[in-house]
Amino acid sequence: MKKQILSIVLACAGALVFAGCATTSAPKPATANNKLDAPVPTGLETNLVTLNILSGMSSANIPNRASVEHPRRPYEVSPYVFKDISSKMKLDGIFKVAPKGGGVWPPDMAGIGPFFLLKSQGCYYLLTPANFARAFGPITKVAEVLPYIKNYEILFGDKFGTVITDEFKSDGDNKDAPPETTKIEVVKDGFDVRLVMYHYLHNRLYYAKTMKLNRNGTIQVIDTKTLKYLGRGGALVF
Repeated sequence: MKKQILSIVLACAGALVFAGCATTSAPKPATANNKLDAPVPTGLETNLVTLNILSGMSSANIPNRASVEHPRRPYEVSPYVFKDISSKMKLDGIFKVAPKGGGVWPPDMAGIGPFFLLKSQGCYYLLTPANFARAFGPITKVAEVLPYIKNYEILFGDKFGTVITDEFKSDGDNKDAPPETTKIEVVKDGFDVRLVMYHYLHNRLYYAKTMKLNRNGTIQVIDTKTLKYLGRGGALVF
């Protein structure tokens, strides 16, 4: 039962998650002279259907399809700064695609968004897991691991979760305290991480991800398991 709840939680959390500028043709793979992939066709930087497809979502399976095709407010591209990490690749800038006038709740109803763009040599590229590793890697120091993974989780993992470290303080009593905290081990080709998360949407629970963070910035999730189920959580209100 707990495994079924965790599978549903992570599925919901994720969903409410080139040489020259691209044309409307299919994206070209990265090459030695073109380190970023997922180029955004010129003029479609705020087209939510295009961004969903570039992220790997099939057109037929885009969540919130009606809201994606007909958003309540127009979207815009604005500069963005990630917390505690900086690009190690030379870029023209990092940008967020979001509704004009600020955020809304639910977060943006942009399919699997929100979306972020990297700009290089005048062209925009969707921030995918691969581009995240190219832009913010390599990861060579233990001190870089947590900031990198925290931002990665917000973008591509549990958008409604909190990474649990030794500094985490529970707002409830002892029964709500985390059973363990995140641990990092240095290994030959990167870092072994047992990432402990607190999830708070629909169901409140602590769970752990066993993952490998390679020094080039790529991440492999090896296993996910529930540590402690706390009960029902909050819900999105429309």
